[in-house]
Amino acid sequence: MFFTHRATAIVLCVQSAFMLAACQSTSTFQRHKTPLATSSSPTPGVQGPAHSARCPQLRLLCFSGSSRKDSFNKKLARLACNLARQRGVSVTFVDLTDFPMPLYNGDYEAKNGLPPEAVKFKSLVKQHDALMIASPEYNALPTPLLLNVLYWASRPGRSTERHGAAFAGKTVLTVAASPGLMGGVRSLMSLRSLLEDLRLIVHPRPFRLARARAAFGENGELLDEKEQRKLEKIIDRFVEFATKRLQKAEC
Repeated sequence: MFFTHRATAIVLCVQSAFMLAACQSTSTFQRHKTPLATSSSPTPGVQGPAHSARCPQLRLLCFSGSSRKDSFNKKLARLACNLARQRGVSVTFVDLTDFPMPLYNGDYEAKNGLPPEAVKFKSLVKQHDALMIASPEYNALPTPLLLNVLYWASRPGRSTERHGAAFAGKTVLTVAASPGLMGGVRSLMSLRSLLEDLRLIVHPRPFRLARARAAFGENGELLDEKEQRKLEKIIDRFVEFATKRLQKAEC
């Protein structure tokens, strides 16, 4: 029995390593643009991306797939978005529970079009250049809340637009926090497939946080300085990546 459990643990560790490597591999890059948001000023001493009247400020929409008030992923999403704001990005954070939608139903869509809250959320997506999504892990998958919102926002309703038009060409950073040792990597892998199907450009370096129960300080910061620096580095790379794509499209 001991050896059976030990062998199972080794297999899980190997699977985790392969999943993480796949999650961090370079995605297939595509194209496009878009632009509202909360204006923000760079924190003194933090270099933000250059922008002008001709080259607009990067606009980032942030949200978590969790409905729980004290969700680890909401904390991580807020922290990541605050770091992006310090780098000169215009950031909008939304709580998906403020956009209640019925479970996706093709008959409902054919009869009524999109639900009002789906229209509001879809409009927000269109008004931003990039997304930051924190994805909890439910049985190795993204949450039903997150999936349902993405399903509805990807639909044309009664319009003639293409499936996923609101998302196409935008850049997205994915992050995850989990009480376990894998840090939500399986959720990120499944989510990546969906996002790429929606023609989003997924940044090749996600961030995953293990042992999330003990990871956050009173002010929402990461207690582990190594993890904090890692997150900051990923945010730096993502902001640079998304800003360059925006400048290429707009300037």
